[in-house]
Amino acid sequence: MDAHRQVPAERWCITKREFFSFVNEVRKLWRRGALPDSSEHPNPKHQLTDYGPNLYQVNVHYIKPVTLAAGGMSYALMKHPEGLICHVFVSHAWAEGVFELSNHVRRAWPRGLGLVNLYCCLLGNPQNLDIEALLDGPPIESPFAKALQSASHVLVMPNDTVSIYKRLWCVYEIYLATDWGKTCIIPARPPSSVLRTTLVWTIIFPSTVGHLLGCLWAAAMQLQKPHSRVHSSVVDGLLGGCIALLFCISCVDFLHKFQVKRLLVKRLLKVSQVCDALSSSGATIRIMRIFVQLLACSCVAPWLILPSGFSSLLDQALHYSIPFGIWAASAVMATNEIGEKLEHTELRRQASFLSFNGLEDATCSSPVDESRIRAAIADFEEDVIAGIEVLKSAGAFNTSIRRARTRGLDIEGSGNTHLDIRLVSGICAGWTVCTIEELATLHIWRDCSFLSDTWILAFALTIVLSMGGMFVACCCWNRYGPDRVNLIIPGCLWISLFADFFPFLLAMAQGLDELQRFPFFFRFAHTPTLSSCPSSATWFATTPLRPSLALLALAWAWLSPFTLGSREDLATS
Repeated sequence: MDAHRQVPAERWCITKREFFSFVNEVRKLWRRGALPDSSEHPNPKHQLTDYGPNLYQVNVHYIKPVTLAAGGMSYALMKHPEGLICHVFVSHAWAEGVFELSNHVRRAWPRGLGLVNLYCCLLGNPQNLDIEALLDGPPIESPFAKALQSASHVLVMPNDTVSIYKRLWCVYEIYLATDWGKTCIIPARPPSSVLRTTLVWTIIFPSTVGHLLGCLWAAAMQLQKPHSRVHSSVVDGLLGGCIALLFCISCVDFLHKFQVKRLLVKRLLKVSQVCDALSSSGATIRIMRIFVQLLACSCVAPWLILPSGFSSLLDQALHYSIPFGIWAASAVMATNEIGEKLEHTELRRQASFLSFNGLEDATCSSPVDESRIRAAIADFEEDVIAGIEVLKSAGAFNTSIRRARTRGLDIEGSGNTHLDIRLVSGICAGWTVCTIEELATLHIWRDCSFLSDTWILAFALTIVLSMGGMFVACCCWNRYGPDRVNLIIPGCLWISLFADFFPFLLAMAQGLDELQRFPFFFRFAHTPTLSSCPSSATWFATTPLRPSLALLALAWAWLSPFTLGSREDLATS
């Protein structure tokens, strides 16, 4: 007990790596049969590899023997006698399986913030000593409160055995976390196995089938030399159809997510309602994305054997990369949609395990602790309920998300932390396409009275540097909560889509001849001929506008999160 009186409770922590090593040691013991189930309170999931023994059994058969042999201190102080300052507080119930807890910690852990140490009561408290003596006093002076006050993040660990908010100490923890403005996170990140399986069937499988069909098509074309113009027309038509489908899908997503239909005139209302219905169903959009990938991949092999008509290496690379670019754009859009869908599904599943009907349903094993906790939070029950509802709806809690809910805004999924897919699909993909399209104007309008190729290279560099700045902004703002990054990424994505599609639409509005002068369709041609220069509007939308929009997206990335909170709020986050 002396060690725990000398080392403050906010230092009763282990590192994240040590936590997973501890779980691996328990797994080895469990596989050998040395960690039996309880005979008095059997755990039906004891033998399941995704759940394993509950924490009561882990405490009896592993924690207590190991720490007793080391001197009786807690597992955390056994590892670090001087302690480690708490970065992340884990709020959980002992009824859950230890492997389930490990999986949830891995999926909910805040990334990119340099957080290392965690407090878990099983490992932080001395299980062989008189824990009641440590808790003898006001709840605000308990080890739980001291560790939580030091932490910047709280991981709320649901389980399908019992709601953690049936335990009064967990209710007190969420009360403190919301009152102190901590960032609370539940594990809404989809399991890796589910994500991989979904990606295989929606991206890898249709792409593979498309490539096989394309190889058969290319083999048939090789038997017919010189190549028939019919083959060229069919390939061009299919790729053009893919571009049109991608544009339609983007429009449907925009209408659905941003509810642009409210701004449409009445005669277009039916169109927007159709788009909303298509996007809401999900299945139609998913099939369209799979179909685009299959078509684009089936055109790769035939496209590669058709003559390009270009001499320079850069021109040939841009020409032959067209079907790959169309496929990549569709695959990235599909990946983003899959990630969002799986996140929302997992969020709803985890939220269903966090039922809380009020303080009367929560219990505590110690009558003394129960009376103290009830007295401490009796006047704040509504605040606790509101905080839990925010957590269940958004997947996370912080002051800005709570404020958004108070203002009546839609916060569903705004706290999801699966940002790696969003960063790639929402920022990298769109602005990489813009960079390639900017480079596609090289050598084409050299004889026109526009800016030189040096300016085009400078514009492309501006887009690349702006994209890097967007990444840095996401990393910086992520320190203040995932909701801020989830605001940045959609804005940058839609600005990039506008930069991609607006020049096409502008050229199309000016007629077929103007469209043929467009760089993309010039690269698209197998026998390119540039008859005249484009209009000033087409040139502006194609060349200087994209870097200007990239700078606008960069400004959005750095400034838009301020709308979620004041400078004082950021200072206390």
